[in-house]
Amino acid sequence: PSIEASIVYTRETTISEVHEVFVAAERSVDAGRGWRADLSVTAAPTTLARLATKLPDKYPDRDIVFIANVLSVSPRLALIHEIGRLAVEVALECGRTWSYRSAGQFARSALGIGVQAGVGRR
Repeated sequence: PSIEASIVYTRETTISEVHEVFVAAERSVDAGRGWRADLSVTAAPTTLARLATKLPDKYPDRDIVFIANVLSVSPRLALIHEIGRLAVEVALECGRTWSYRSAGQFARSALGIGVQAGVGRR
């Protein structure tokens, strides 16, 4: 979704957009002693980042636009242990972008660690 921001005292506006089409692969492996390891990788080889700035007082009828095409990759590793109907998961996920050209760069990095537990039907 677009994010739109402006300063209250001016007519200047900045619009930032990121468009991604994802491809994913995953694999589940028995890790022994009741544990399972789920590994997944999500990639967006055609991520498009666009930043448009509108300065109507300085540049009427003209937007200043920056565009960057980048590769986004997010691997995730989850260790899952099931005890009867109770399941516990510990997960680590990270993400990063790589720019294809130095003239159009967009940097994003993320790191997530999570723990969750749940009861399900067997």
